[in-house]
Amino acid sequence: MADFEKELHEGMEMPVEVFIRDTSGRELNVEEHWHDCIEFQFILEGKAEQTINAKRYITAEGELALILGGDIHATRCRPGQRTRIMVLKFMPSLFESGGYYFLNKREAVPALSKGQREFLAALFNGIVQEMKEKREGYELMIKGNIFLLMGYLQREKILEPYRRGRRQAGVGDVEGILRFMEENYDQDISLKEVADSLHMNYSYTSRYFKKMTGRNFKEYLDFIRVSEANRMLAESRKSITEISICCGFNGPQAMNRVYGKVTGISPSDMRRLCQGIESGKAM
Repeated sequence: MADFEKELHEGMEMPVEVFIRDTSGRELNVEEHWHDCIEFQFILEGKAEQTINAKRYITAEGELALILGGDIHATRCRPGQRTRIMVLKFMPSLFESGGYYFLNKREAVPALSKGQREFLAALFNGIVQEMKEKREGYELMIKGNIFLLMGYLQREKILEPYRRGRRQAGVGDVEGILRFMEENYDQDISLKEVADSLHMNYSYTSRYFKKMTGRNFKEYLDFIRVSEANRMLAESRKSITEISICCGFNGPQAMNRVYGKVTGISPSDMRRLCQGIESGKAM
């Protein structure tokens, strides 16, 4: 770790870590790992290749990546171009009332408008400056800026995976469907059942859901189930058969098929990867 990084987060009494990764044109390769904290990576300059839960993203200046506790992620920057990444990590315990719940339903690398990029750049730079200078009250200032960041992301609906191209009419319908899916993904549910439960027309619901989310009902349900399976593979000792049942799959073979389609690897490979990371931490 660079001296500048150490300087930024040494001596903090609250669960926050802030630093800047500056490649200075050299190659950067942060291998796959995971942790319990919430992590934001904001690209101040250059480009980076982010892998989050086996999905690859290319992030450029002014773009934001969000990593939640348990997400397996890696960062790579190619040599020959300077890249600076502002990294903010904090424990969920910073929010005593659980005000971070909306992050669970998120786009890992959201599309940002020019105004949103400028606002976030100013906010992140302010956090770095407070941490660097350590003037009286800096811990409260940093905590306040993190609360401001979270409130801004929620109010602007920046992280919502279905926000692109959305219309005001019908948005509540989509939110109701997503809420139903997240509460009942472990059951054998269908779009018709959801539409009936919300007193909506089935044909309209099917078309509108696909338009707002970019996925049909089955694809989105698979995504929710795989996300939960991913968490359980990393955090629990349940067998793959048990996890498949808990996540609503019709047995381990069905889970293997869907999991591989969504992530590109098998549940067994993911579990071995998680175990390897844990073994590395213990050394």
